[in-house]
Amino acid sequence: MLDIGSKVAVFGEELAPGEASSSGINLSWRFSTSCSCINLLGDIMNNFSKILAAVLMVGASAPVLAQSTDTETTTGSVMIIRGISLTKVTDLSFGTVIRPSTGSGTVTMGVGSDTPVVTGTGASLLASSSHARASYTAAGEGNQAYTITVPPTFDMGGITVTLTSSLSSTGSFSGSLGSAGSLVGGPLYVGGSFAITSGMATGLYTGTFDTTIQYN
Repeated sequence: MLDIGSKVAVFGEELAPGEASSSGINLSWRFSTSCSCINLLGDIMNNFSKILAAVLMVGASAPVLAQSTDTETTTGSVMIIRGISLTKVTDLSFGTVIRPSTGSGTVTMGVGSDTPVVTGTGASLLASSSHARASYTAAGEGNQAYTITVPPTFDMGGITVTLTSSLSSTGSFSGSLGSAGSLVGGPLYVGGSFAITSGMATGLYTGTFDTTIQYN
């Protein structure tokens, strides 16, 4: 037999050859020269299995703590703004127009002028008559976006009038949040145009249309 030392430390215990530890590990340090390698390898594998089993047993016995409650904080908010308003300043008035003596012509009120342009043979605007493009002011929360809606046409007592607007259909009020804003590039002007003929009946032609502004 070959002696490989008198004692060895195993997990804090000093063991003599052939002595078992408290965990059951037994290291034999004496072996014959003919099978020393095989026996030593077998002892190592056997003891490793015992160590692994002990570790797994300790892990399996440890309690698993599961989360039973959770909390999330939620914020509530609101933004308060002033109301929006649209105020008509003037109606759309084409004045008094003398119809063409023959054929047809047009009456056009541009958004840049209060005086309509009349075309057609013998057709003209009576200078003494009152005429104006439609105009509006608007107010709302500063820097708040809005949409303006003007219909493309309206019926004026049997005459179809095509409308035009001086402002884009969408925009934002001047100023900033917390202050009163007005139309950027305003006021809003609305003009229109229509055809006239020599055979049109004389008289007063009227009609209405709606102009709307709303927050986006």
